[in-house]
Amino acid sequence: MRKARGNDGTPGNLVAKAGIMAALAACLQLAAGFFPGPGHLLSALGTLPIFLVANARPATGLASLIAASLVVFFIQPLEAPILLLMTGPLGWALGWARSKGHNNGRQVLVGGGVLTAGMLILTYLVGMPAFGPLLSATPPATVVATYLLFALTYSLLWVAGLNRFLPRLEKALDI
Repeated sequence: MRKARGNDGTPGNLVAKAGIMAALAACLQLAAGFFPGPGHLLSALGTLPIFLVANARPATGLASLIAASLVVFFIQPLEAPILLLMTGPLGWALGWARSKGHNNGRQVLVGGGVLTAGMLILTYLVGMPAFGPLLSATPPATVVATYLLFALTYSLLWVAGLNRFLPRLEKALDI
């Protein structure tokens, strides 16, 4: 989504775009529950619609994330914390960092930090280990280090992919 200019910035247009992106993020996240295996790959793409909205307007991106999470909660409650704490915040953080003009390194650090925090909240406060039982017998310090390494790598891949494909995507979607 481009920065608002002319008619593009009307409140109705902005709400419509944010709503469409929230619906898309919800559908992608729900794919994990409906199509185990391939759906988990699709659910990772739930980051993209939230990123697109947050890149244009961070506050609207946050509203889109909350709306998508509520939709997911009503359909598959176990998927909602993943969208609300991991997939969505990563997209929002990357969109926010990009909208503020941060360089790629900072975008990776912001995204990685937010994703790590979400994984820790999901694991230790919600009680849903981010990696399932894989790290159940591992000391907390190792879990934190593993989450941080994963989150920074995952964030780096997102930033690299966005740098490569965002111009084409924006042109194709006219956003």
